[in-house]
Amino acid sequence: MPGLAACLLLTVLVGAVAFRRYLSFQAAYLFKDIGSDSLNITYPQVLHLFDYLRAEGFPGWSFAQGLGQNLYPSALSDPFFLILLPFGRDGAAFGFAYMELAKVLCAAAFFHLFLREARLSRFAAVAGGLLYAFTGFMAVGSGWSVFSTEAVNCALGLWAFERTLVRGSPALLPPAFALLTLRQPALLWPYALAFSAYGAARFADENGGGLRAGLAFLARCAGWAALGALMSGFSLLDALFQLADSPRVGGGASLVRALASTPPLRLEGAEHYVTALLRLYSSDLLGAGSAFTGWKNYLEAPAFYCGLSSLLLAPQAFCAMSARQRRVYGVLAACAALPAVFPYFRQALWAFSGDYYRSYSLFVAAFLVYLTARALDGLHERGESGPAALFASLALLLVPLAAAGTLDPSLRAGCAAFLCVDAALLFAMRVASRRRAAGVLLLASLCVEAAWFTSVTVSSGRDALTAAELREKKGYGDDTLDAVAYLKAADPSFYRIEKDYRSGPTGHASYNDAKAQGYLGTTSYAQFNQRSYVEFLAQTGVIDPAVSVDSIWLRGLSRRPGLMRLVGVKFFLSKGGDVPPAFAADLVGTFGAVRAFQDRSARPLGFALDRCLTAREFRALDPRSMDAALLDAFVVEDCGGFPRPAPGPAAAPEALSIRRWSHNALEGSVALRSPKLLLFTIPWDAGWSASVDGRPAELRRVDFGFFGVPLEAGVHEVGLRYEPPFRRLGAALSLAALSLFLVLLKKRRPGVAAGAPVRPMRPGQSTL
Repeated sequence: MPGLAACLLLTVLVGAVAFRRYLSFQAAYLFKDIGSDSLNITYPQVLHLFDYLRAEGFPGWSFAQGLGQNLYPSALSDPFFLILLPFGRDGAAFGFAYMELAKVLCAAAFFHLFLREARLSRFAAVAGGLLYAFTGFMAVGSGWSVFSTEAVNCALGLWAFERTLVRGSPALLPPAFALLTLRQPALLWPYALAFSAYGAARFADENGGGLRAGLAFLARCAGWAALGALMSGFSLLDALFQLADSPRVGGGASLVRALASTPPLRLEGAEHYVTALLRLYSSDLLGAGSAFTGWKNYLEAPAFYCGLSSLLLAPQAFCAMSARQRRVYGVLAACAALPAVFPYFRQALWAFSGDYYRSYSLFVAAFLVYLTARALDGLHERGESGPAALFASLALLLVPLAAAGTLDPSLRAGCAAFLCVDAALLFAMRVASRRRAAGVLLLASLCVEAAWFTSVTVSSGRDALTAAELREKKGYGDDTLDAVAYLKAADPSFYRIEKDYRSGPTGHASYNDAKAQGYLGTTSYAQFNQRSYVEFLAQTGVIDPAVSVDSIWLRGLSRRPGLMRLVGVKFFLSKGGDVPPAFAADLVGTFGAVRAFQDRSARPLGFALDRCLTAREFRALDPRSMDAALLDAFVVEDCGGFPRPAPGPAAAPEALSIRRWSHNALEGSVALRSPKLLLFTIPWDAGWSASVDGRPAELRRVDFGFFGVPLEAGVHEVGLRYEPPFRRLGAALSLAALSLFLVLLKKRRPGVAAGAPVRPMRPGQSTL
């Protein structure tokens, strides 16, 4: 497979140049600029997983995210994280660059194999694989990690789809869609639409039409893809539950109703269209990272860049097509352009859950690279070219570069130079005697462009965490670590810690410090936060449930001392800010710039209450009265069967004495003088179960987001266990789907087509 080897070699060379700052350990591939999610979400999650796997084993519940959340589905979403394991917890920051380079290589390989499966020449496939590996989506998205993984999954899916079409071999489709589903089940909808559109066009191209045969082929592909999604069942069911239970999907923060009511033909503003046009040339013409000046922001703006040569060659592909093929791919091109023109169709790709480009940018880039490879195939193998269209394209492409306002001057000049050089080389390839030399020079030009432009995207234009900063006592390595270590040694019981500062080294507040620094807190920054905790925060007035960002950035309870006491915030860390009165009187110690205070009145994780308030009564209180009420009584919709609050102060609650606890289980005992409800300040989740005196016990949802166990008077042994609600069912589903997949593969006869005959390579083209 010399073509694949050449593609990977060029990709390694370009990647080594583009990522050299990180591969040489000068800096970690973690960003303090607009890409701060790498430091505020991804890096803390990785550090926490290292700690969790060592202490707990397989992922389940974690008290380090907010007041607690199921880690299970998200912890398994990216198999590339296995690359970080050899680096260990202390070196994980430097492993990110190697993880991203591995993704670049996989993306290049899979896309190359996809193009070869489509019977394009080795030269075209080498160029196409290289262009795809360094698309704007891949380079920009690598700073957020999840998007580069998606690009790999997309390339694998295309290869699998093409094998099904050309060879009648669907064996790769289920694994490809299993990995895509593992990444995020919500991606199944946009990918189903994109692959259906592409599949219809390719089937018509290969077989000359035939609606019934085409629909039958797509249905068979959909069946294999669905089987793949079910193969990820061990994660799928819990991920779907988390998605459906998210405030952003089914709660007050959902955007579905507002976006779905958008007029279908409403246009965007001029800034949007200018940004979309200029980001075909480079991801960074309008600025790199936080310096980006276009529509929305660096990540959410269109990321269409896939090599300047693709802008010249995509029109050439249509010149070499038959009239029927032009109609087929013209319709596909119109479908691809529609979401960029009318935002309604872009939002529909995400079922109106948000106004994103993201995957759509990847679809456009992949389509352009495919057309580019088709044009190179015809040009390099047979000299097929439309010189008039080539130079007309060049002239049109130079106009925006000259007419646009403030652009990066070096990139503007570079874009113009590469376009002119590539056009000259493409023109030279029309002549057989010059074709080989011109092809080699074109590949060299593609490599230089990819190395330069990707370097700007991932390195020279970005503010990354340096090796020196990682060694300093700052960021996640600040004095908080000393304070936490002291508190854990002095008090190994269950408690939570709150801070009046954020330790993350970025310009954006970090709300996942607890994960990175090994304590239990109240803050959380996540795409899908635990809905019960969000509901508790909303009902107590800490957040506005109608504001989407409030359900993503959970800022915790630092401004509500009464609520901190309720949820067991025993220690408060301060760097000199306004310390809540409840903590100010009891200084535990000073650790560099950090002072630690203790609230001796903080409630334990489980404590008993015998007084009840209805939700209606609670909502009528002001915030200060709410906090006091929750310390004396629990809140339910209907207090039938529970005692009502009596005048005067409540008796001190009996506390659960915890003997053993972990993230997924605890055991303890409680002695009650009268029947009461044992309240746990743990967010309600279907995976929790309780036992009392060795027998299963009923869990009651209380305080809008927590749960409790009704108990009779006396001494009781109480246990809690957590298991992701659908893990066993999901594992059984995965096993059944995998078994069916293997049975179906065994029954298929080699060479049997799935809706299309096996087609030979064109004359002069080598096979894989």
